[in-house]
Amino acid sequence: MSSLVYGNGPIKIDFDDPKLSGDGGLMLVSAMFERLGVAETAQRWVNVQGDGSANVGPKLETLVATMIAGGSHIDHANRLRAGATNQLLAHHTYAPSTLGTWLRCFDKVSVTQLDLLAGELFVRAWNAGLAPWRHGTVVVDFDSTIARVFSSAKEGAAYGYTKELGYHPLVATIADTGEIVACGNRDGNAHTAAGSRRMLSIVVGRLRRAGHVGPIEIRADSGFWSEKLIDRCVHLNVGYSVTVKRTSRMWDLINTVPEDRWEPIVYPAGVAQVAQIFDDKWGRIICRRVRNTADGALFDTWEHHAFITSNGLPTVEADAYHRAHAIVELNIRDLKAAGLAHIPSADRHANAAWVICAGIAHNIARWATNFDTDGFPVRQRTTLATIRHLYIAFAVRVCRPQGKPRISGPLDWPAAEWIQACNSSIAAMPRWSG
Repeated sequence: MSSLVYGNGPIKIDFDDPKLSGDGGLMLVSAMFERLGVAETAQRWVNVQGDGSANVGPKLETLVATMIAGGSHIDHANRLRAGATNQLLAHHTYAPSTLGTWLRCFDKVSVTQLDLLAGELFVRAWNAGLAPWRHGTVVVDFDSTIARVFSSAKEGAAYGYTKELGYHPLVATIADTGEIVACGNRDGNAHTAAGSRRMLSIVVGRLRRAGHVGPIEIRADSGFWSEKLIDRCVHLNVGYSVTVKRTSRMWDLINTVPEDRWEPIVYPAGVAQVAQIFDDKWGRIICRRVRNTADGALFDTWEHHAFITSNGLPTVEADAYHRAHAIVELNIRDLKAAGLAHIPSADRHANAAWVICAGIAHNIARWATNFDTDGFPVRQRTTLATIRHLYIAFAVRVCRPQGKPRISGPLDWPAAEWIQACNSSIAAMPRWSG
């Protein structure tokens, strides 16, 4: 056994092998593109105008594949043009300058068309067998985040509640699997709940078209609290668990709770108790009060957090269920580990298209690597870093012995069996035909 060691000078390094690729897992991504009909549908659905309007499908696939491989800037698309990487993809890989020109061709209408395409891909994936269930409850978490930028020249970027310059994207994710049902960019000073009612209608429509016939429930923090949102949930027959802002009306209701109605719960930040309240206007309200004993608080007082809910879980379980909404932050972290790590353009609509592409990449990466060693879909949350580490970023050699394509990966690669199962399972998926 030998290893490379430094002698009196640097090791000789040559980047001259046209058959090598550093992102072998993109073959799974390309296969999922083909099964879902990404390029063909983009060509028909997304109509952009301008010098870069041609070949929408391959350009979209190039940008999404770049994000899945870890690209956070348009220039990172050059990674797909190195060695044999372009042979792993069924489409032509475009240069960063071409992708930038294409993104600047987007306007309000074509951004909406791209969003409809993202929803259609979600529906097709679930109808192709990647749906976690048909009859169980799907829990959808609503949240927003700040996509920070450092240039005031970016159209729509503004200072919001965090006092940071940026945009304010809105996302709706499935709690159990991490998939993004819908996402969209907003100006940096947009209110947290702006567009949430419209997105709720979109989410319900996509889940129903995807074949889900069971209950749908949403969870959200106090930034989304409004009676209009609750009314929309009732109208759409959607369950809800939404934190309520601490208004004077809420304080009056909390003060009506007798001391013997508070139930203790296990809480990481101190002593905590929960109690439920029934109100003629808002229905069931659950309040959690916390006394922080860890930091030596000056005053021995309670801090109250209340949310309204339509579910019938016991009080303690309903509180734990609502606090599990924090899992949405894992999806936001994954988005910011790739597409949302950087908002590239000075053009508002180009950035809106970029955010939707980041959501598509987020889902495609999960669907393409979502099989166990027996080839069955695995409904569990996996971080994008793990997906990229095990399934995407491994070196392969692309060969064609006797004219048949063959890919050789590293010996003893830890995810080799899973990758083989994913490869076979994607090939067995029904091919979309429009």
